[in-house]
Amino acid sequence: MGANGWVITGGILGLISFIYTFASNVRAKSKLQFDSSSMHLKSGIHDRQNRTLKHATCTFTGIVKNPSINPNTIVRFYLVVWEKQRVSSTLRYGHVVEKVTNEATQKELKLPLSIPPRSALNLSITFTVNVMGDADERVLAEMFSGGPKFEGKMPYEFLMEDVSGNLFHYRSSKLVNGKLVNLWWTLPNYKNDKSKYALQCIKIAWQFMLWKITNQLARIGLYR
Repeated sequence: MGANGWVITGGILGLISFIYTFASNVRAKSKLQFDSSSMHLKSGIHDRQNRTLKHATCTFTGIVKNPSINPNTIVRFYLVVWEKQRVSSTLRYGHVVEKVTNEATQKELKLPLSIPPRSALNLSITFTVNVMGDADERVLAEMFSGGPKFEGKMPYEFLMEDVSGNLFHYRSSKLVNGKLVNLWWTLPNYKNDKSKYALQCIKIAWQFMLWKITNQLARIGLYR
């Protein structure tokens, strides 16, 4: 075989090696999926004098899947309401989970929740929604009044955080930037301090650019 033949053979083997590495990284990267079967909001205690809602529970039922060839562990569930359906800025953000139930056995589970490779669990996830004096008060008032913000749709969604700190959207399974969400969530705290508000906006812009880069790397299994 001549020099050109060795070059061609080396190129082909290099391409095969790249494709194999790429496919392995994609199969091994962290990913969590949730196939929802139901979601409902249940009202809690009412004030008998004022007839106002004091708290409620928000329950999602469905199958959590780990399609990766590696095991994964869910450490937190976050209940969120997005502002204008923009997956970064939130009207509500927190992880007060009342209980997680295995629907197959009806046994209550505790976090963190380990999920073996290529396996699934049928779960019911219930969040506590503290209405009075909380962000949920504004969300529920808008929802029950039939306001235009949510267009009659249930605004509550949730995120799954794994042991590596990845945040997955429950419907799309896409990665969500937790740092960016936190920066947007705390931005109103600085509205009376122009310098701190400006600094927070710079942090948001910087985090957004970093996220665009890391998100593209994550798509091909080269990040986490």
